[in-house]
Amino acid sequence: CLARLVLYLNSIGDEGVVALIDGLRGNESLRKLNLSFCDISDEGAITLSSLLMDSSHLETLDLINNQIGGAGWIALANSLKYNQNLRHLSISSCYKYSRANFEDAFIPAFENNVTLLQLDGIESSKIEAIMLRNKEKIPTAVRSAALLLIGIRRSTDSEGMGDFAGF
Repeated sequence: CLARLVLYLNSIGDEGVVALIDGLRGNESLRKLNLSFCDISDEGAITLSSLLMDSSHLETLDLINNQIGGAGWIALANSLKYNQNLRHLSISSCYKYSRANFEDAFIPAFENNVTLLQLDGIESSKIEAIMLRNKEKIPTAVRSAALLLIGIRRSTDSEGMGDFAGF
């Protein structure tokens, strides 16, 4: 199973991202994807955002030094409203977008996303405050998910539940 894919310094461009995302649909094992220095622009980022919206498994995404502009960053930020598994996003050296624009795109996404713990590449006290909030919320979120799972197991028919029947 494919857990980590590094395409660093491969000029796959937007067409390569489209092909890659098509190939990764349904993949449940990929945890880390490095697309740094891959000549990705808005079109590729928009396609990549569809993977983030559909994937609950990807934990780390590196997009360092690509040519992503406003439309691409907005699409990626919007996808984080739905993705609750990505923990680390690297976007350093993407010069086509200002800090204020990053804040405008990403801060609303963080209202729903409490799992992203590290966003590298943009210095923003507002975004750093949100990352700190997320780091503090993770233990609460994990506990809530565990209690929900226990509650579901308690409410189901105990036949066939094995060790979980006694919970």
